[in-house]
Amino acid sequence: MADKQKKDNFFKRAASRIAGGAKSTKSEIKKISWPTRKQLFNNTGIVIICILVVAVFIFILDTVFGFGFSFLNGESNVSDIEMPTEMSTDIFVEDVTELVNAEVVTEPAE
Repeated sequence: MADKQKKDNFFKRAASRIAGGAKSTKSEIKKISWPTRKQLFNNTGIVIICILVVAVFIFILDTVFGFGFSFLNGESNVSDIEMPTEMSTDIFVEDVTELVNAEVVTEPAE
């Protein structure tokens, strides 16, 4: 008999737990001390500066390790390393031209 009563009250119990959780969440939100506009902009600026510092640090490490591995691979002179100056579209244009000029061959369906 007790099992049947628990099964019947499952939805009631779930609803009361959800309502209790909503009440406690609402009371906790009231306790939050929100930052002022000045504090918000100050903290945002600090975060952006930290991100930039870390980005520059990672860029420097990447460059140093890149040159180090190039040296280990036998490229002893830094001027031997080819740096792309501009993007070449010649290969793309040639491929598209070949596709446009290609003949369409259709095989009869079996």
